[in-house]
Amino acid sequence: MKPFWGIDVTENKKNDKNNGEELLFARVSDNSSAELGEKMDSATEIMEKAKLPLPLRILRVAMGFIALILGCGILSATLEIGIAKAYSNAPILFWIFFISLIIWVIVLLSARKKEREVLEAENAEELVEDINENFEQMFEELNVPTDAPKVDLLLFRYKVKNGEIKPDLLPLMPTAYINVEARIFSRDGSFFIGDVETLYSVPLSSLKCIRKIDKRISVPNWNKDEEYNKGEFKQYKMTMNNSGCIFFKPYYILEFEHGGELWGIYFPPYELGAYATVTGLAVIDDDEDKEEQK
Repeated sequence: MKPFWGIDVTENKKNDKNNGEELLFARVSDNSSAELGEKMDSATEIMEKAKLPLPLRILRVAMGFIALILGCGILSATLEIGIAKAYSNAPILFWIFFISLIIWVIVLLSARKKEREVLEAENAEELVEDINENFEQMFEELNVPTDAPKVDLLLFRYKVKNGEIKPDLLPLMPTAYINVEARIFSRDGSFFIGDVETLYSVPLSSLKCIRKIDKRISVPNWNKDEEYNKGEFKQYKMTMNNSGCIFFKPYYILEFEHGGELWGIYFPPYELGAYATVTGLAVIDDDEDKEEQK
């Protein structure tokens, strides 16, 4: 299977080209792309200005880590022998904990204050509105319907081993998968996937099924307005670790054929409703399908 928007590093570890160029249907004009790029560069500059100097950012992480480790140890000792006894056994650890916690809070508040001041001074809110307007104009240029659902796709690097797709985790990355937002819709016998600059098309007749993969994976961020564990998303029982990664099980693959090859669009469980509605496809459980083939 060839993952749509996946990056194949089987033969070339430096490859950074996403699969799917042959499915390209339309692209926005160079002027629209350049205008968005300039605004995104401005947004990046503002966010860099809003950060504390690197030494203070390192200090915040270090103090937070020390406070967390010592806090857990103190809490465990307190529950076991009482706070008075725990303090008498190791008063220095209590003092290091409190000092680390105070420094962490001070640096954290300083970071938030600087961020607020910079964002206000640079009119960041107006820039965000301009970027959102640009997004909508570019979707309009691509003729994407205004009511097309916003969905996450899973993008990842991979290697092919013995015919199987193996996600390739980059150094220092917390997870192999990235959840990228796009819009999907069907029209004139085709299924379309659009990001802000490009639109891809697959004939509806080429779509095969939506396959359920009963494995637990994670993504590094959350794209929705509502929190991952609230409202409509609560049913998926997703969790978050200390690095902010969102974990879920299962995930799904929208399978289709192109050029005599099987392709797959990978997506999280909370997007199943949108994909099923737009494609009209049924879900196949990967484990059940394997059992039937035995």
